[in-house]
Amino acid sequence: MSSQYSIVHLKVRAEAEFGQVVHVSGSSFTMGNFSTAEAVPLVTSPEEYPVWRTFKPLVVPRGIPQAYKYAIFEGGHFKRWEALEIPRVICVDDFHVELSDVLDEPAEADDAHAPLTPSAMAKREAINRIRRTLSQTVELTEDAASLDARKLLETSTKEHSPPPGSHLYLVCFHLPVTIAKDAGGAWTAEWNESLIAKTDHSISSDMLTFWVGTVSASDLSEADKQEIRALLEPMRCHPIFMPREMIEGHYHGYCKKVMWPLFHNVEMLDSCGADWNYKADGRAWDPASVWDVGGKEHWWGTYCQVNRIFRDVVVEVCKLEEGDVLWVHDYHLMLLPSLLSAHEERVHRHRKCSIIFFLHIPFPTSQIFRALYCGEDLLKGMLSADVIGFHAFDHARHFLNACKRILGLSYFNKSGGLIGIELETRTVTVLISHVGIEGSLLTKAMATARVQEETAALRHKHKGKLLIAGLDISQRLSGIALKLLAFERLLTEYECYRDRVVMVQRSLLTGSRAEDEEATTAEVRELVARVNAKFGPVIDYQELRSNRLPREDRIALWLASDVLVIAAIREGLNLHPLEFTFVKQGEEHPPGVVLASEFSACSSLLNGALRINPFDIKRVVVSLDHAIRLELQERLSRRDRDLPYISERPSSLWTRQVLQDLWAAKAETPELLKRDTGGVRVQYQPVWQTSYNHLRETEVEGAYSKATRRFIFTDFGGTLMEKEKVDLYIKRSFTQTTGKRPSPSVMESLRLLSADPKNEVFIISGLQLLPLEEVFGHLDRIGLAAANGLYLSMPQESDADKESLSTTPRSVPPGSHPEDASGLPQQHKGKKRSWSLLDYGVKWAEVKDIALPILERYTARTNGSSVRLRDPGIAWSYYSTDPEWGLMQAKSVIAELEEALAAHDVKVVHLKGMVEIVPKRLNKGVVLRYAIQSKEGPSPDFIMCMGDDASDEYMFTSLYSYLSETAETELARSHKAYDAAAAAAADGSEPVQGLSQRRPSQQAEEEITKYVFTCSVGKHRSHASFYVHNVEEVRKLLEGLAALSS
Repeated sequence: MSSQYSIVHLKVRAEAEFGQVVHVSGSSFTMGNFSTAEAVPLVTSPEEYPVWRTFKPLVVPRGIPQAYKYAIFEGGHFKRWEALEIPRVICVDDFHVELSDVLDEPAEADDAHAPLTPSAMAKREAINRIRRTLSQTVELTEDAASLDARKLLETSTKEHSPPPGSHLYLVCFHLPVTIAKDAGGAWTAEWNESLIAKTDHSISSDMLTFWVGTVSASDLSEADKQEIRALLEPMRCHPIFMPREMIEGHYHGYCKKVMWPLFHNVEMLDSCGADWNYKADGRAWDPASVWDVGGKEHWWGTYCQVNRIFRDVVVEVCKLEEGDVLWVHDYHLMLLPSLLSAHEERVHRHRKCSIIFFLHIPFPTSQIFRALYCGEDLLKGMLSADVIGFHAFDHARHFLNACKRILGLSYFNKSGGLIGIELETRTVTVLISHVGIEGSLLTKAMATARVQEETAALRHKHKGKLLIAGLDISQRLSGIALKLLAFERLLTEYECYRDRVVMVQRSLLTGSRAEDEEATTAEVRELVARVNAKFGPVIDYQELRSNRLPREDRIALWLASDVLVIAAIREGLNLHPLEFTFVKQGEEHPPGVVLASEFSACSSLLNGALRINPFDIKRVVVSLDHAIRLELQERLSRRDRDLPYISERPSSLWTRQVLQDLWAAKAETPELLKRDTGGVRVQYQPVWQTSYNHLRETEVEGAYSKATRRFIFTDFGGTLMEKEKVDLYIKRSFTQTTGKRPSPSVMESLRLLSADPKNEVFIISGLQLLPLEEVFGHLDRIGLAAANGLYLSMPQESDADKESLSTTPRSVPPGSHPEDASGLPQQHKGKKRSWSLLDYGVKWAEVKDIALPILERYTARTNGSSVRLRDPGIAWSYYSTDPEWGLMQAKSVIAELEEALAAHDVKVVHLKGMVEIVPKRLNKGVVLRYAIQSKEGPSPDFIMCMGDDASDEYMFTSLYSYLSETAETELARSHKAYDAAAAAAADGSEPVQGLSQRRPSQQAEEEITKYVFTCSVGKHRSHASFYVHNVEEVRKLLEGLAALSS
């Protein structure tokens, strides 16, 4: 494909009706790529009608067949394509061509009688090949860009209050209380570390709240039960006393031996042969007991029976009324929502109360979930709730897939960052919201003498050592063995740490999975003994028979430690990393480092943690070494990425937010649940692309050598250096480009290119001013544009260039100069060079007042996302989120922001992993045109523009617009000069031989840019004419061009 281009003027005879406008769209991106949203409007006048023409010439690649078609728009909306079976096809060889067509009538082949030269034959064959392809592949597809979002449901940010007189019933298998007999034989009760019962600003202060669940004590007499009921009544707890055999079948049987491993993505087959089925003393396991389906059916029967008992207690005790909320917690009670719904509908013909179901463990993939022969019943049980909650999108995604694959249910995005599942008569809301911690309780505990004494004691015990903390339940899926193996390898490969580092590991023996616990504990003891025998007392190991380490003991462990390692193989809710991050603040408590397993829910929440794959021992060792050596500044930086979210999202706020989502969902009317896409249009979407080819270095180098004035524009991240793909789920880096630099060879190539007096080199990036200047500021002959062009620093090779920052260029592109803004560019002084900020007159305070509540709502529901406050501007980053969930949320937040900010002079742009609010007239294309037109001298004869991001597309389209305008200007000037010369020759005032023998188009061609390379990095839908596969090809290209300049 040639880098040269042609300009095309189109005319079409079309007797359109009043109010109709003719458009054209074609296979070239400058012609709209057959998208109705990007079709090019034609113009007419009373004198010209019914002939319509292009207002500006179209820029198309020279010598490449181009397909196009006319369309009729009415009232600004697409109405129809012209009535042709296949689009028109042309192949332009000249610099300038004018074409005339008639709407709905195919064009006659203008080369039918042309001499069959080799070039003519090749051209005709190319056109015929495209026509054959068109006849086979033309199809109608939905045009996403034409979706009409004007009727998008308005999302209210107002607080929903609980209905007057309503009650909240929290139902969980274990009541969050500890009961025991005192020395005198009387029963006592106290709250556990409940997420709701013992929090500041608890929902229970606004809404009468009750608890329903079992108590841990067993073998109770009736007198004991009555005493416990009376003891718990002031605490608004309704105890359920479950027989021991029922606990064995339900909790220790079906929940812990079937559901627990399976929900943690351990397949049924793997679970049957797992090590926890072997006795720790070496006795063989009993295959019959493991594979016995009858035993599992008995457990399932008990599971159903326990759920029915809970239903009966709730119905009897709670007396559910209109407006009441029943919040069911976790996998032990997955059938309860459906059992309660069936009872209410049977008794009252409708359900009075609202039901929330929240799952605190992972949800398995649909393939693994299908191994449960009762899985469909469990899904239907959950779907009987009004709201279903998960801590991570990964868990919700598996649930949604299971609903789709097993039950054939579809789901859709709802306003406010929620998901809806369509049932026959109602919609279930699915939310993703990770529960937080109560910082105020931790702060109070930190000030206690017990915590301070235990912290000092642990530090004194391992004086002068760096402490690596671990706190896990002693079960195989906790990954304790993998953690110890990594620590052993660290000491083996890094001798310097043998006398400097101690691992403080605490293992909890809960008794909930006895066989697993027994096998894991024996394995861990053996590993601890082996490591300590080899390296001395480097592991401080203790076992505690408890469900959890008391809060004071946990805080002391966190405060004394420098690194926390979470090596879980599968894990749901774990608040330890959040607590560790929160307490490590202040001068007396320097920040620590969290190593979080990729398989834990918290890894998607914490942006500052080092993410590890526990199975990759080698990389875990590298991460441990990195964590130990981290400088204080980076520790602070990593902590500060997460501390605001952890501090500002306590569990009490989480509780209220879930209830707010429930009440908001109940307030929605069925017809407003889904977004209105009433403006759906259809478009031609050809499956071929004729003007998008791989860039050949030899072609670029040949054009570069011939050129005398060159402009090179390039993006930074993803073009000059690699950045992790936003679609990658596990990201081990935390920024896309910040703090990183291109390779030395790229930097040297840029230096050589910018040193060539024939070249003008510009780097136009979405990065902010200071990070971009930090990398390229020393290359003062390179122009820099930060924040997609909001900040601009021209090449500093001369005083004239410096003055160009504040003076009007000879030909100012629209939107790139202060006359389109509210005042002169504001001068900014960077660390290494001067910058100017173009002021577009946006009232940022008003914009932020509107946008921040929306963005904060989405941040709370999208783990790993964050709000970025610019100066000026505002952005929402979902780069570190689950890519599927992040993209879904981005689409939703864009729609809300666009509607909310419609009255302001801003636009919402969607970049890779980022949604940004910027001035409406700001884009990278503005900078490109400003750079070209502000420089004195002839038009450049070589322009190369490269980028990988959606923001770079503006550079490509702006360049095409520039080429069209300059070509039209030069054509008009050449025609005028030619006509003047012809007139002078005719009247004898000038000699005939003074009249140029060249056509005006030939004269114009000599004055405009001859070689243009628009290039995307990565082959994807783009306005570029060329592509390279990766950053490595960009490096080779720059090195080749630099060699020609050196």
